[in-house]
Amino acid sequence: MRCWRHWTDPALMTAATIRNLTLAIPLVGLIALLLGRRPSPRTSAAAFLAGLWVAVAIMIVHASVPDRWWTYAASPTAILGLPLEALLGWAIIWGAVPALAGGPWWAWLLGLGWLDAVAMPAMSPMVLLGPTWWRGALLVLAAGLLPALVLGHSTRTRRWLALRVGMQVALFGSVVLVGLPNLVLSQTGGSWAALGQQPLAVRAVLFVVAALAAVLALSAVAELARVGRGTPFPWDPPEQLVISGPYAYLANPMQTGGVALLAVLGVGVGSWMLVAAAGSAGLLSSAVFDWHERETLARRWADYRAWRSSVRPWLPSWRPRGLPGSELDVDAECAICRATGRLLTAPGLAVRAIPASENGLRRLRYRNEHVGAEGIAAVGRALEHRNLALAVLGWGIRLPGIDLALQSLADATGLGPVGMRCSDPASPRVHQGGLSHRRRSDHS
Repeated sequence: MRCWRHWTDPALMTAATIRNLTLAIPLVGLIALLLGRRPSPRTSAAAFLAGLWVAVAIMIVHASVPDRWWTYAASPTAILGLPLEALLGWAIIWGAVPALAGGPWWAWLLGLGWLDAVAMPAMSPMVLLGPTWWRGALLVLAAGLLPALVLGHSTRTRRWLALRVGMQVALFGSVVLVGLPNLVLSQTGGSWAALGQQPLAVRAVLFVVAALAAVLALSAVAELARVGRGTPFPWDPPEQLVISGPYAYLANPMQTGGVALLAVLGVGVGSWMLVAAAGSAGLLSSAVFDWHERETLARRWADYRAWRSSVRPWLPSWRPRGLPGSELDVDAECAICRATGRLLTAPGLAVRAIPASENGLRRLRYRNEHVGAEGIAAVGRALEHRNLALAVLGWGIRLPGIDLALQSLADATGLGPVGMRCSDPASPRVHQGGLSHRRRSDHS
């Protein structure tokens, strides 16, 4: 009888008991779902991503909220002051369970939001709430629960590609470049302030290396989405083999960029443990993930082995390997366009000067059997055919958002679509507002 009263009376429950319950109850529900539904790999991937999002979001919010909102009792399993049991429990019940169970994401939002409002006050003495704790609860719901439900739903149903790719970048970027460094620095007594204390020359070199690594990784992610119609997550893969962009120069551009960024952070803050973590990540990728990828993708795509044998896994080639033959169409009546085409001529890239009025050509147009691009994006694609240095420039100008900004700038300076830009001065045609007319002579 005393045992039953201990487990049912909140006043008699210890912080350790509540910590264990916050993990045990969601874990039982998760196991029941796994045994009852036997989810597909895609559904399991959705559950993993959603749960990881919840865990990362809660840790970030916990590290930033003021103490007057809530404080946790001391725990031997705490990570940055947050009990591990509670963190895992929230990740399961907010992220994994809704993704596995399915149903409208908005219904889960309402139900779990109500449950959180009821359960938080009952978790004393594990967590001590301040009078304005509800503000922090709303912040956690907005930053953790809502995005996790959307990410899980979009991954499971394979919808909203741009959204889930962006969320994956934010999620894994936060884990690798924020969560892991903070964890290492907290355990070793390091500080981010050490980065600002480096000599100017060192900071400049680190910045350049970090920028190049970021361009490499982000452009690879964008290529998987634009060309392959998939994401970098292995269980939410592209629909076709991607051999363009950074993948024409090396096999593991995302891993290479991520490891390089982590190593740069380690050098910048003076943490050799972070540098060692970067090296360990590279070794793990080579020994485990690379082997898994080779076996999986070779079965999925017949051309995989031929492409993989032509590119190195980590060290990029100076020239592209395996890029399909492509065409770059330029306006035959535009001197700037023709000159640009001559500058972009490269092996495997046929430049054609064609009458824009007869072929529906509006801007520079790049195309092959896999991709098509116009304007600034076409220039970036063409640069990939030259060498690694120019390819990096091309990847940079094709990054999402940057390509739109550069295209808008080009349009505003007179390099816009045919019919909206000034014609070749040597041409008898002048384009104004989409209308063509012949110049009149001074004697007409």
